[in-house]
Amino acid sequence: MIQGTRRQILEFLKRRGSSTVDELAGTLELAPMTMRQHLALLERDSLVASVEVRGAKGRPHLSYRITDFGEDVFPNGYSRLAERVLREVMELQVEDVLGRSGEEKTMLLLRRVADRMADAYASRLEGKTLEDRLADALQIMRDEGGQPEWERTESGIYHISDYNCPYLRVVRAIPYVCTWHVRFLTRMLNTKVVRTKSRDEDGLCCVHAVEPR
Repeated sequence: MIQGTRRQILEFLKRRGSSTVDELAGTLELAPMTMRQHLALLERDSLVASVEVRGAKGRPHLSYRITDFGEDVFPNGYSRLAERVLREVMELQVEDVLGRSGEEKTMLLLRRVADRMADAYASRLEGKTLEDRLADALQIMRDEGGQPEWERTESGIYHISDYNCPYLRVVRAIPYVCTWHVRFLTRMLNTKVVRTKSRDEDGLCCVHAVEPR
């Protein structure tokens, strides 16, 4: 398990996307030489990769980013998702899937997964304000392996930004897997939720917009 300074470097790169030695050294309050040593070890272990960047002026510099292998350092929910989907498969009736396409069957399973999860937390959220529901929903997302944060915009819409997708490899293969998360949040918050950005679009985070009733 990666701990200490190297874990902090990975955490920073996960949120920033990419960074230079000087930026990382300044953020973590380390000497650039010390930072280079940490990055060399991370690069040796294939957790980060560097690319030469040429600016308009001055010498080219290296920019560092997390690799796919580095992403695996962070929590994932593959086994939990597989278990939940298999449970729904066991309870499906023939008439539930008759005449449906493969994608429609998958979407049905994902809706059932989302609804079962939301139902399990229904009593915990009863009578709470939207912001209290948001706090509970984000804690559940953290328990699932996510790194979510929320903020309220000037227009009154809430944004949930999640910096770690616990299902990233699955989503890259089957993008519409994300729909179950939208449905789960909609049920949890009892209001309209729209995914406005995917974790895979820029490598930084997923964003969900929550519209107050």
